[in-house]
Amino acid sequence: MLRGDPTREGLTRGGWLATACAIASASWSLGYADALDGVLEVRAAYVNIDKGVFLLHARIEYPNGPAIRSALRDGQTLTFDLDARVDRERRFWFSAGIVAVTLRRELSYHAVSQRFVVRDARSGDQESFATLDEALAYLGKV
Repeated sequence: MLRGDPTREGLTRGGWLATACAIASASWSLGYADALDGVLEVRAAYVNIDKGVFLLHARIEYPNGPAIRSALRDGQTLTFDLDARVDRERRFWFSAGIVAVTLRRELSYHAVSQRFVVRDARSGDQESFATLDEALAYLGKV
């Protein structure tokens, strides 16, 4: 879940439209990102506002192909960046940016323990998984 603190309380109808456009553009751009011979798919995405804080909930399906497995087994660390932005549309002036957040997580393979490790780049928290499918499912929960 991504959290952002807006500069204004509540959203107008235009603000909700901007939020929907931001989610749609994020899911569109994720679908065309380079994913080592795979296609990213946003299964679900919605925003809640709780006490003036935007809460983004999304479910993303990352590809699980031989190129990803090979890169991880060769010692490469894959970085997953998720950018979310909320803009307020204005009728007679430029749109105003309310909040922009980036969630950066890294996926690597630990050869000694034979586990896949997902690390949050900002907090340093780590989770390890026995299979790549489990690690990608964890990465897909925002």
